[in-house]
Amino acid sequence: MNGSHLDRVRQVADQLAARSPGSKITIRKATPSHSIRDPSYKAAGHPVDVSGLCNILCIDVEARRAMVEGQVLIGDLSKATLTHGLVPAVVPEFRKFTIAGLINGEGIQSSSHRHGLFTHTVQSMEVLLASGQTIEVSTSAHVDLFAALPESLGTLGIITAATIDLVPARPYVEITYRRFTSLRAYLDAFRESLGQTAFHEGVIFGARMQVLITGEFVDQPGAHRLVTEVPGAPYFYQRARSVAAASRAVTHEVMQTLSYLSRSERGMWWLMECHADFPLLSETRWGRRYMDKVAAATYDRSGFASRDLTTLERDRCLVTQDIGVTLERLGDGVEWVQQHLGVYPIWNCAARLSENTRNRVGTSHLVDIGVYGEPMVDGYQHIRDMRALQRMADSPSLWGVSYLPWEEITSANPARYARYEQARQTYGADGAFMHLKDKVVWVDPDQPDRGKIPFWRLHRSFGRRWYLNPAVYPLFVVAQISKLVWRSKP
Repeated sequence: MNGSHLDRVRQVADQLAARSPGSKITIRKATPSHSIRDPSYKAAGHPVDVSGLCNILCIDVEARRAMVEGQVLIGDLSKATLTHGLVPAVVPEFRKFTIAGLINGEGIQSSSHRHGLFTHTVQSMEVLLASGQTIEVSTSAHVDLFAALPESLGTLGIITAATIDLVPARPYVEITYRRFTSLRAYLDAFRESLGQTAFHEGVIFGARMQVLITGEFVDQPGAHRLVTEVPGAPYFYQRARSVAAASRAVTHEVMQTLSYLSRSERGMWWLMECHADFPLLSETRWGRRYMDKVAAATYDRSGFASRDLTTLERDRCLVTQDIGVTLERLGDGVEWVQQHLGVYPIWNCAARLSENTRNRVGTSHLVDIGVYGEPMVDGYQHIRDMRALQRMADSPSLWGVSYLPWEEITSANPARYARYEQARQTYGADGAFMHLKDKVVWVDPDQPDRGKIPFWRLHRSFGRRWYLNPAVYPLFVVAQISKLVWRSKP
C-alpha cells in the first residue's frame, strides 16, 4: 500500500472518529446507488464519504491479480487490465458497480459458471472497522470476517481495498447463439455446456424460444459479423432475440471485449423496453437513443431506486427478483415462473460453487433465475406470488424486495447468519453500522394484497389522475398502433 492510499484511508477513519455516540454510520459515495431502496433512510445516520478511494493501486500481470481501492469501478478496472491482456474473472455488467459494492452486495455474470460469484474471485480485503482500525482479511487472516462480508450490504465495516483475480483476455469475444424450441432440450444443453467456454448464460424469450448464449475470447473478428455499440443500436438481448428467431441453426457474432462485458447495461437487461412498452421508442434507432439518454440521467441521479412509484406500487406491476436454485432444479424454477408469473424474458446464469459448498449442498452450480418484467398471468397478487417465488428458491436474494420475514430468511441458512452476527460482535460493527435487516426492503405479508394498477405506465408518468390529462389519449393511441406495426412476441 502506498502512502497516498494510507492518507486516503486515514481521511475516512477521521470521519469515523467524528461520529457522535449512538449514531449509525452511513456511506456516501460519488457513484449511483445500486439499491432499490429510497436512500432517505440514511438521512439520520452519520455520513462517511468514501468517494476518494477510487484508485487502482497495482496490476500484477504475472500473478494475474489487481489491488484496487474500494470505490474503483468495475468498468474502469476492466479497461485498465485489458491493456495487459487480462480482465477480472467475473465482471457484472454495470460499469459503475464499485468493487466494494460488489463485495457487499455480491455479483454474478456469464463467467461465473467457471469462476463462481464475484466474491469467490477476491483474494483479500482491507477493511476499516468502526473503531478506526484497518485490518487485512483473507482466507488466512481474520477468516471469520472474510467469510461474513459477502452480501453484508456494508454493515460490518468499510472495504477500503481488495485484491481481485484476473484471467487472460483478448480484444474480442465471439458469441454463439443456440436456439431451442423445447425447454427440456435447452436445459440439457445448458447443463452439458457448463465449464466448456469462457462465458455461458441463457435467455428464455417465450414458451417455445430459449437461447443458450456462450462466448470465447478471440484475437480478431474473423468471418463473423462484428457488432459495434453505437448510439441507438439494438440492445444486446434484442439482437439475441432477432438472430435466434431468424434461424434455427447455431449463429455467431463478435463484439469487442469491453462492449461484451457491459452488454446488458444499455437497455438495463430488457427493463427499459418493459417500462416503456412503446415500440416506437424501443424498436427504433432514434427511440433507443432517446431512452438511453433519459435512462443514463435517471441512473446517475437516483441509481436503481424508483422515483415515480412507491415500492409497493412498483411491485404490484413489475417483478425485479433474482432467485438462486440448484442446477438440478432449474427446470422446475423456470416452469414455476412461466406458470405463476408469465414474465418474459427470463435470464439464467450459473455460478460454480466451491468444493466445500458442493459437498454440503450436493450440487455443482447454483443458477440465478433473473425475473425482470411485467407479470402477465391473470389474477397476479404481488405479496402472495412473490412470497411463493422466494419460498420456491433455494437461495432467495437480499438485493431486491424481501417478502419473507427475517426469521424465515435466517432459518434457511442458519450457519451463514450466525457467522454474520458473530462478526458484528467481534469487530465492533454492532451499534456502529446498521444491521443487515435494517438495509433490506421488507414487505409485511399481512397487509392488503392488491392486483396490478390499471394502466400503470400512465399512472407512473402522469400521476394518479392521468386520465384528466388530454395529452394521454393521443399518446395511448400511438402506442397501440406502434405495437401492431413493430412487435410480435416469441
